[in-house]
This record gives sequence, C-alpha cells and structure tokens, in this order.
Amino acid sequence: MILSLIIVMATTTHALLVDTHKAINTYIAQNSLNGFSLDTYSKSELGLQSGIEEKFKNLMLWEWLRDGGEYEDVPYRWMPYLRSVNHFHNPLTDQGFSGIWGTDFLYGVSATQWSQWPLGAQTVQVLGSGNYSWYDVRDYYYNALTLTNKTDRETNFAETFRGLGQLMHLVEDMSVPEHTRDDGHYILYDYEQWVRDEIKTYSQLSQYALFYFFDSSAIGNPNPLAPVPFANLFDTNQYDGTYPNRTLQSNIGLSEYTNTNFFSEGKLC
Repeated sequence: MILSLIIVMATTTHALLVDTHKAINTYIAQNSLNGFSLDTYSKSELGLQSGIEEKFKNLMLWEWLRDGGEYEDVPYRWMPYLRSVNHFHNPLTDQGFSGIWGTDFLYGVSATQWSQWPLGAQTVQVLGSGNYSWYDVRDYYYNALTLTNKTDRETNFAETFRGLGQLMHLVEDMSVPEHTRDDGHYILYDYEQWVRDEIKTYSQLSQYALFYFFDSSAIGNPNPLAPVPFANLFDTNQYDGTYPNRTLQSNIGLSEYTNTNFFSEGKLC
C-alpha cells in the first residue's frame, strides 16, 4: 500500500502544472484576444456591471476562472491529480490514458469525452471531485439565471466560472505532447516543469504568447466522441497519421497539432 501511494503521488500524469494553468486562464480573462474580451462580454451579454471583477462568494469572476485552472487537477489538497488521468487524448486512436505503465491502474477516459461527461457523473468517476463537464457548467449557469434565492444564484455563478476554467484546463492540456500519445511521464523532470520554470508570473506569460487562433468554422462539425461541437477544439478527426502538413491548418484540433509536431519523453511518435 505504501509503494502504491508513493507511485500515485510521484506520478505526473497531470499536464501543465497548476501555476501555468492559472497563468493562462488569468491572461485570457484579463486580455482581449482575437477581438474577444471577456470583460466586455460579461458586461454586455451577461449583465454583470463590474465585468470580470464582479464578485461571487468573495472571489471575482476572473479569479474563479483562474482557480478553475488549478481545481481540474487538484480539487482538494487531499485529492491531488486523480482527475488528471482523464486529461489525455490520442487523436490517432481516440483513446485516453491507459494507466500507470500501461497496466490499467488509474486509467482514464479521453479528455474529449471527459469534457462532456454526463450531468452529475464526474464525481462518480472520480469520487468526491465535483462535476464540471460541459453539461454540469451549463446547468450551473441555468440555475444562476433562474433561481430565486440570491445566495443560491451567487453560488451557481461561482460554479459556472470555476467550471469554465476547468474546461479551459482540458483544452490547454492538449498542448502537452505526452497527453496526446498516452505517455505517462513519471517522476523525472519533464515538459510541464520546464514550462513552469520558464513562466513564473502572469506578466511573463505575455512574452511567450504567439497567437494562432482556431478557425471557429470547424466548431460546427460533428465529432463522434462527444456530441457538443466544441469537441473539435480537441480533435477534428482530420489527421490519420499521414500527411502531417494537414495539421498546420487553422481548423485543426489542438491534440492533432501537438501529436504530429512534437516529440515526448517516453514515446517518439
């Protein structure tokens, strides 16, 4: 039991470390990107007068989004990274994490599927970790708009933006080579730690930001793994292992781009 615990605690099946996810989510929340400003949108479309500084349960909107970047990996301090086994997606096989050293121990489903897990089902898959799939977050948002009690509405708004941050986390993980080819990357210094060491503050992130925006027209295409079309942010099913230049198009899924164009520690292809 002690050996198993050591393996679990030492296993970096999480992708970008939580500080990096928090930095990315903060940057997105606080900046205008490709003509979209969350602050402007939240004021004009959501009716939140203070925009991203609107407070719900003592945290501002952008802080809930930021913290969602951490909670998708570590929902509680006593539950580190158990959700992270569901943060893998190989675009060539549509499979997730096969478990520690391929043994099915702590295996996970594809991140594409995890992002659209049924309403209320994530906490069953990972006991007590909370429910933050697309369907759960939409449910929180509906409750925030329709419940009559102010405290309940505020709680559901907080869950909405925390959940949005957790969904952003899943997409961000598709930029990690190991997470697009079932490469468990255990214990040793790896890509995620290098990124954390390079980007130590939110302000430093901007100097690394070279933006290539996803062609939103691809969002409307059906995806066999998950019915809501935002699944195409993960994988558009265009790349089948041949003709790598296909992945250089702006309408390609992030996992397809990463799997094709980068090596990882344990698997070269």
